[in-house]
Amino acid sequence: LPSVLVAPANRPGTQLQLVDDAGAVVGATPGAASRPLDPRLRTQPTDAKPPLDANGNPLPGGRPPPAANGAGGAGGAGPAPRPAPGPAAAPRPAGPPPPPSTTIVANPERAPSGDGTDQDLAISAVPVVTQTGSIRLIAATPLDGVRQSVDTLRQSLIVAIPVLVALIAACAWVITGRALRPVALLTARVDEITATTLHERVPEPGTHDEIDQLARTMNAMLGRLEGSASQQQQFVSDASHELRTPVATIRTELEVALLHPGQADWTEVARRVLDEDQRLEQIVADLLTLARFDERPTLDPAVVGPVSVPAVVQAEAARTRARPVNVAVEGPAAAAAGVRGRPDELGRMVGHLLDNAARHATSAVAVSVSVSGPLANATDGGRPVVVVAVDDDGAGVPVEQRATVFERFGRLEAGRSRDLGGAGLGLAVVRRIAERHGGSVAVTDSPLGGARFVVTLPRATDDPA
Repeated sequence: LPSVLVAPANRPGTQLQLVDDAGAVVGATPGAASRPLDPRLRTQPTDAKPPLDANGNPLPGGRPPPAANGAGGAGGAGPAPRPAPGPAAAPRPAGPPPPPSTTIVANPERAPSGDGTDQDLAISAVPVVTQTGSIRLIAATPLDGVRQSVDTLRQSLIVAIPVLVALIAACAWVITGRALRPVALLTARVDEITATTLHERVPEPGTHDEIDQLARTMNAMLGRLEGSASQQQQFVSDASHELRTPVATIRTELEVALLHPGQADWTEVARRVLDEDQRLEQIVADLLTLARFDERPTLDPAVVGPVSVPAVVQAEAARTRARPVNVAVEGPAAAAAGVRGRPDELGRMVGHLLDNAARHATSAVAVSVSVSGPLANATDGGRPVVVVAVDDDGAGVPVEQRATVFERFGRLEAGRSRDLGGAGLGLAVVRRIAERHGGSVAVTDSPLGGARFVVTLPRATDDPA
């Protein structure tokens, strides 16, 4: 075996050793330690002395002499001589032998470096089998370079981490500011919009993201608010006009009569004033009804009960009107047809339909009650419905204006005359009452030649009687 080893050229600081089974170093690189670098291969302390004989001389091989023949053995009768006292060899550590390849980082016993300082070593021990026996090749590499690299990395991180955090914070600030800039524009524009500037809209970024969707939603909401405000303003304007007309008529009648009190027919004046007062009362009642329906669009279950539709129709048809009313109940099932609702509201609905037909009819008005198939928009499993149809022989309603007549103050041009007595609220009340009772109303052509208003209500399951 070579007694002098050579370190690898790429690692000049590496120390190599060859250690036999007895823990003795049989070969090493120049400058290596005289004992095994691997602490587990050390069999005795480095300052232990070899065993001595009786004369104080080192024993060859470090072992005591064998007993003489016949001295305490089979070949002699005398007792075997005792070995001379002296320090005994330290036993090898107990336990399993080290694995074939072991790496120990940061050796607890520091090895002296070339410049007189201590250094940590990374030690590897590899068993090698030779012709003379088994030995171990130990390689020890200094960790000064690794520690220097770690120190350099630590110092770099001490500087780099704050810089990186500051850079990330700056990027987050810029990105967040750019992302929230449309929100700031939306907020500023919304703060500028008031009740008188509902026609304005917030800017849409056009990025097709959540903020863009928010802007579109807000613009749609502003559109609905603008439409609602316009309807409210139109409603107030129309209501003021309709209320001012009968008030002005009453005042005119009284002023003319007072200018010529001796020539005035006070009976006729009182009749005309009462007619205008009745018209004024009807307008106020319809306005209050619509306001109540806007506040409570659904019926209160506590006041809902079975109502006989034929009985309501008969009672409203019996009232005195400008045109006679022909009432027809079609089919035996319709004789007791009932719905769940409020009798006063249903009577008001039928009364408005009959009044509207009487104002526009030429000579006759007809109303019929029938029971037919399921309601088109019913959600109750398709129960039978009660159909109330009011016909007149007037001019009818043009197709393009059939949706307008159900709006508030929505009247046809032919019905604008105050002589007809309509304020444009009756059919709006009819539609709201029908919707409150789960039904609908529509206008079609009448077999009599005029208009037919058809109200469809879900039939009640209990007996209205």
